[in-house]
Amino acid sequence: MNAKQELAGRVMMLVHDEIKPDTQRVLDILSDYRIEHSTGIEDMDFMRQVNHFLGAKKSEGIADKTAHNYRLYLTMFSSYINKQAGEVTTNDIRDFITYLSEVRNNKNSSIQTVINTLRSFFG
Repeated sequence: MNAKQELAGRVMMLVHDEIKPDTQRVLDILSDYRIEHSTGIEDMDFMRQVNHFLGAKKSEGIADKTAHNYRLYLTMFSSYINKQAGEVTTNDIRDFITYLSEVRNNKNSSIQTVINTLRSFFG
């Protein structure tokens, strides 16, 4: 069980036991935890975000080979830009596409597959 689940359980028990929980009792429970606000994607490292993305895609039923290719392209992109997911700009994506075309000499069909992967990931 993670800390969030444990905290939720403790607060729910308090709410269950009392019709109107005392604010101080809730604050006493919260005092055992260090709580920070997370704004989402920008707080996660890129590959952790990729893992979340692939987990969601697998639950949608994508093929194992598709998931493998998504991971391959997103890992390659992550290595190229070396930024957190929330810091990626349109220019980073354009630079990567240019790199694939001009440096790696990828075919247009391969580049389109990478573009579709990035569109799905960032969409």
